[in-house]
Amino acid sequence: MEKFLSSGLPEEVPAFVDDYFEAIGEASVQSMMFRQYFVLNIQFTVSAFLKRLGCEPPAILKENTLYDALVSVEGARSYVKNLLGSALALRDQVVNSRYTSMLQKTVAYLKQQYTQPDISLNTVAGVAGMSPSHFSTVFSQQMGQTFVEYLTSLRMEQARSLLRCTDKSSGDIALEVGYNDPHYFSFLFKKVNGCSPRDYRMGRKSG
Repeated sequence: MEKFLSSGLPEEVPAFVDDYFEAIGEASVQSMMFRQYFVLNIQFTVSAFLKRLGCEPPAILKENTLYDALVSVEGARSYVKNLLGSALALRDQVVNSRYTSMLQKTVAYLKQQYTQPDISLNTVAGVAGMSPSHFSTVFSQQMGQTFVEYLTSLRMEQARSLLRCTDKSSGDIALEVGYNDPHYFSFLFKKVNGCSPRDYRMGRKSG
């Protein structure tokens, strides 16, 4: 139950509850006394889990509907499904809120530090207070692009600006936006923008 509350998906709730009831056994769930013990135990587990997340209990725990739900096996089953569905919805709200705050912090950090050549996934994950693998997954899911893709986009945006507005060489611009190797910078610039830094500058001037 704890594992499902931590990592289960809302759409998995019906099947999870059905399997849970089946594992208990038909004879056991036919007893109203056992159903009461069983459902109260689930309530306690859900309440403890949400408390650790800092959540208020869902409305279903505050309503006086438990006795009516326990009258039948199907009523108890439906009650548990609603309870777990509410718990997962609250969990996801909390997690998304925390991720939003974390991403705002890391994006601000990246916008300040993207010109540093030694900036890495490990460095930024440390700023976020997460493991590199977890941070990488969350960043990709929430931002719609990988950490490397986002970092590259920041650097390329600045590189294009410098090519348009200054006469600095491609090598100097590479260093200024975080690339120690000007050849790699030129390769990446062409990959992202479809033309070399020189051609980009010439095209802008001729335009």
